[in-house]
Amino acid sequence: MAFRFLTDEWAAAVTEALRASDAFTSSANMSLQFVVTDAPEGEAKFYMDATGDTPVQRIG
Repeated sequence: MAFRFLTDEWAAAVTEALRASDAFTSSANMSLQFVVTDAPEGEAKFYMDATGDTPVQRIG
C-alpha cells in the first residue's frame, strides 16, 4: 500500500514496518530528527525513536 510522504499515515506505516522487524527492534538504538526544507507544503519535520523495543516514527 502506498502512503503520501510526510503524512501521519506514512509515519504509522513506517512504525508498523519497523516493529515487524525482529532484526531492527533487537539491534537499533537511535533517535533521529529530520527537517525537510523543500517539501511541497513548506518545511516538514519528522522523527524516529528506536531507543527501546518499540520503535516509532512520527510527524513533528
